[in-house]
Amino acid sequence: MYTGRLAYVVKMRYPYSMEALIVKADGKKLRRLRKLALMTQEELTRASGVSRDTIIRIENGHDAHPSTIKKLAKALEVEGRELLSEDAE
Repeated sequence: MYTGRLAYVVKMRYPYSMEALIVKADGKKLRRLRKLALMTQEELTRASGVSRDTIIRIENGHDAHPSTIKKLAKALEVEGRELLSEDAE
């Protein structure tokens, strides 16, 4: 966490908690939906504009930025909430 002057600058530029900018994605759902769409990670990368490394991280259980979820959902032609963990809803 930021302290001192840096905290003040960050709070001024980003008044919301940085944690609020991250959502709990469900990597198993992402992998299942990608495979149902008959897409490889590389094909999903091209269709969504999200890097393959990010797709791999999400599929392995890491959280994601909401805009990343939105891009992936659009490429997979599903609602963004379908890619979220049950805990996040």
